[in-house]
Amino acid sequence: MRSSFNAFGKFALNGGGHTPIWLGTVSPLAIGGTLDRNYLAKGALYPAGTPVYLADKVITPVIAVEVTNAADGVLTIDAREFGGIALDTTWKVATIGADGKVGIAAASAITAIAVNASDSNLIDVTTAATAEAGASVALVPAAASADVTPNGYLYNDIWLGDIDVTDESAGATGAVVNHHPEGILIDRTPARGIAAAMAAAVPYVQQING
Repeated sequence: MRSSFNAFGKFALNGGGHTPIWLGTVSPLAIGGTLDRNYLAKGALYPAGTPVYLADKVITPVIAVEVTNAADGVLTIDAREFGGIALDTTWKVATIGADGKVGIAAASAITAIAVNASDSNLIDVTTAATAEAGASVALVPAAASADVTPNGYLYNDIWLGDIDVTDESAGATGAVVNHHPEGILIDRTPARGIAAAMAAAVPYVQQING
């Protein structure tokens, strides 16, 4: 698997895909950032339009995934939008508030992971976190600890692919948009499941279904 041009590490190669999501001419913030190293997960894709928190030139993505079923302490989730991200029991599940706030500090551990028996595209995670089917929750890597509220959308794809995330030189850069009156095609982005929360958190980017 190849990596996008803005991901760098020992095994990075140019490549990656892109889904158009922006209407008109976009002006990202003049100062972007580097991806929070906690989110350097091999195989991960952070598509354009991913909700992000940008502070001190560091980009923290919100990995918002849909819960398709919830029963007996197991959440069935759809994480395909984030590429081949490899989940394990070091990851956690966090709630997403109506204001977009991700409760990372109180996130619940994932104690077991399995491919869903009815649909191999879905994943069953055993966790103490609760959510109703149709809602979205955030996947959080082990070392992340501070709550975040998104303050923008990722302008460009970040595809980590097969880079060596353990290499000290590994990393990724990105640009962030927090003001765009011409609109974002919200239903084409990972933010669609938390669109109302993103409208509250990033009010100056107009959301359009298209």
